[in-house]
Amino acid sequence: MDKMRAFLNNPDNKRRVRDNMTPSQRLAMRELRDLPHTSGAQVVFEDKGNRFVVRDLDEQDNQLLEKLQDRDKFDELDADPTERVKDRLGDFCTRWKDELNAFHPNIINFITDLDDTHPSKVKGLIKCHKPPRPGGQHGIRLLLASCGTPTQPASKFLQMSFAHLFKHLPHKL
Repeated sequence: MDKMRAFLNNPDNKRRVRDNMTPSQRLAMRELRDLPHTSGAQVVFEDKGNRFVVRDLDEQDNQLLEKLQDRDKFDELDADPTERVKDRLGDFCTRWKDELNAFHPNIINFITDLDDTHPSKVKGLIKCHKPPRPGGQHGIRLLLASCGTPTQPASKFLQMSFAHLFKHLPHKL
């Protein structure tokens, strides 16, 4: 056992991973990654499809603001709701403590461990499958990114609690 441990811990015995990209491909990847800083552009996936799109970040910001100013669809909040959501999740866990503990002994800690959370962020996905708007720009579809928000652990809990039911559904997604 000691011989095996010594072999595995010896850095000379580690497998070297070869780069599967040519130097010019590696340079192109670096340039694409640096586009926001060098050109004010970004490479992303289109809304419905598997193609890449190069988008102008200023134009995207303008389209996002234009959509968010639609008072029929969006309300401007007076304050950040993060603390209120955290309090409501705490109240939920207090009310359903016995049932939650029966599900899993650490689930309450999982749902209420919210120290590093933040509000969701809005992103725009380019709708290349639709005709361009006047001026030649494609429209965008708004998407709320909820990673790192206070509701993410509760959402994960719900997903875990009914995931076993999907195999019994007559249709698959």
